Amino acid sequence: MQTAGKAFDSAAFLEPAGGYWPGYFWMLNDRLDAAELRAQIADFDAHGARSLCLHVLPREFRPHTIASTMDPPYLSEAFLRLVAAVVDECTRRGMSYWLYDEGGWPSGGAAGRVVGQDPERFACTFLAQEEAPA
Repeated sequence: MQTAGKAFDSAAFLEPAGGYWPGYFWMLNDRLDAAELRAQIADFDAHGARSLCLHVLPREFRPHTIASTMDPPYLSEAFLRLVAAVVDECTRRGMSYWLYDEGGWPSGGAAGRVVGQDPERFACTFLAQEEAPA
């Protein structure tokens, strides 16, 4: 049997690479520690999770509805070093990793940092619709 010009590989079908597995959402909303993150990745791996989707929940994401104690601060140098440690550990184990949309919506706001740079230019605007009385 052939698919898209390639012979069907039953071994790859039975044991696909990490990119073909569901990406388990991994909520990061507490104090982040490289050793603990590696231990959690080992646990995911031991339970057959081959693809992780990092869902970062910084304090500023939803400060009134989500009790996040994430530290170090979102997008800080220390935070980025921890993400690099996660990437390295997943790569070492042959696991896939995905970075979920960063803190907050709309997308691309970097948890308010983009708008904070130039609110006049980047703040959201919208149109409101009201029904006029007949």
